[in-house]
Amino acid sequence: LKSFTPSSTADFRSTAHTHCINSNRLKLAELAGYIQLKSNFNSKHYLLHVSEEAGTDMKPERIKINQIIDLFPMLKDLYRKDFEDMFYVVKVWVNMDYEEDPTDTFHHYSVFESLENNLNISITTKVCSFEKTIVEKIESGTMKYDEMMNKTLYRSTDTSMCAFMIDFIQKLKTGMYMRDMMNAVLEHLGVLQTVVNKDTNELLLCIAYIFEISESTNGTQSAAYRLCE
Repeated sequence: LKSFTPSSTADFRSTAHTHCINSNRLKLAELAGYIQLKSNFNSKHYLLHVSEEAGTDMKPERIKINQIIDLFPMLKDLYRKDFEDMFYVVKVWVNMDYEEDPTDTFHHYSVFESLENNLNISITTKVCSFEKTIVEKIESGTMKYDEMMNKTLYRSTDTSMCAFMIDFIQKLKTGMYMRDMMNAVLEHLGVLQTVVNKDTNELLLCIAYIFEISESTNGTQSAAYRLCE
């Protein structure tokens, strides 16, 4: 995977600034992966946290699809220029600054927002490496109006990470003790999340996540870009 830096302007095309990861029908309100600390049940260590509230920076530049196609070859079949507003790339700086405890548990969840109540959606999340899908999870749900939030939302059930991802994170933490070593491994790992209308199979949103280890002690950071040809 080629170096992914906003300073490489030759492969970027400026566009109007947007403030969230959304299409005309669906918005990613939040995505999180975290470690639940058993020593303090009210405390979570966020490995990644993507949302406006968590400070995800929506960039005005666009990323060309050929910059990430080696990691996500399935985008060739998914991407259509007519619907390019549905495609995003999110760069996540993962917070690996935590103390290991065998009693801690690993979790993830996502929240989507829409203006359409009772919209049935199917969410496919793929872990990709070396042009192949390593792990795939499919979940279904219905957008429902939440009176407390005054929004129409779908929240995934707060679930445990799969065994592959838990093992990957733990080996990354213990086996790759230097940041550069961790990043060399993460260059070959990505996550592709697609959301479709379950009733019509219409694509509603597609987000490619790529990763690097955070140098900050202030937690995880992320930046989002629209995808283009």
